[in-house]
Amino acid sequence: MPSPGCRLTFVSLATPWMCAAGSVADQAARTIADLGLQTELPRDPPQRDFSLSIPDILLWVIGIIGLAILLYNIRDLVWRRRFTAARSDDLALDADRQAAHLARAEHFAGLGLFVEAIHELLLEAVRELQGRASIPLKDSRTSREILRAPGLSEPARDALDAIVRRVEWTWFGARAATRDDYLACRDHFQRLRGAP
Repeated sequence: MPSPGCRLTFVSLATPWMCAAGSVADQAARTIADLGLQTELPRDPPQRDFSLSIPDILLWVIGIIGLAILLYNIRDLVWRRRFTAARSDDLALDADRQAAHLARAEHFAGLGLFVEAIHELLLEAVRELQGRASIPLKDSRTSREILRAPGLSEPARDALDAIVRRVEWTWFGARAATRDDYLACRDHFQRLRGAP
C-alpha cells in the first residue's frame, strides 16, 4: 500500500493536468462556437435562397414549341428521304419528260413564241437541277433562290443565271424575245446539262 504522502503527491500532480484538460476542451468548444463551425451532421438539406417559379402554362407553351420544332425537323428528314427515293424511281420518266419539255420549247420556237420557249427551257433547267442537286429544291423557291442554293456548281450556276436573266427580261419585263435569245438560252441549257 502506498504511503499517504505518495497519494497526496499523485493527486496534487494529476489535478492540474485534469484542470488543464478540462479548460482545453472548454476552450476548443468556445473557439468552435465563435467561428461558427459545424459540430454535427445536418439532418435536413439546407434551404436555398433562390427559387425559380415558372407558371405551368409557360412550361406547356415551351414544351409545345419544342415539340413543333422537333416534328418540323423530322418531317423535313422524311420528306428528303421520300424525295430521294422518288427521284431514283423516276429516272426513266425524267428522260421522257425532259424530251417532251425540250420538244415543247422547240415547238414554241418554231411558232415564233420565243418568250414561251425560253420559259420552258427555264422550267426544264430547274427540273434538271432538282434531279441531281445534293439538296432537294422545293417547288416554292424562286429562280433567284435556286441560284443561291449551296449544292450548285459554278458552271451550272452561270448557265442557269443566263437563262433566268433572259426569262426575267422577256417573261416578266415584257421585252420581246428573238430567235437569238432562244438559241442562247438553249446553249446555256446544254451547258447546264453538261455541268457537274
